Amino acid sequence: MKEIIDKLLASIVIDENNYITHQENDYIEFKNTFNWEDKRSKAKYMKFISSAANNKGGYLIFGVESNNKIIGDASFKSIDIERLTQ
Repeated sequence: MKEIIDKLLASIVIDENNYITHQENDYIEFKNTFNWEDKRSKAKYMKFISSAANNKGGYLIFGVESNNKIIGDASFKSIDIERLTQ
């Protein structure tokens, strides 16, 4: 299964305007920001993670808008890893 997901990730193409040409699917989901403190955001992350864990795995990619434009996400610089694992 890892080979299938690796192929999916390798197939992601970024165009000259910083858009990902690949669409979300059962294995890849894009989010524009990471906000672990927001309960609604956390629920969305956990829903995908649970689905991926019960299926064949997957990737949750942050820093991509809903229109597939890559915007990056600087919020990872301030993450407290200890809080994530509680």
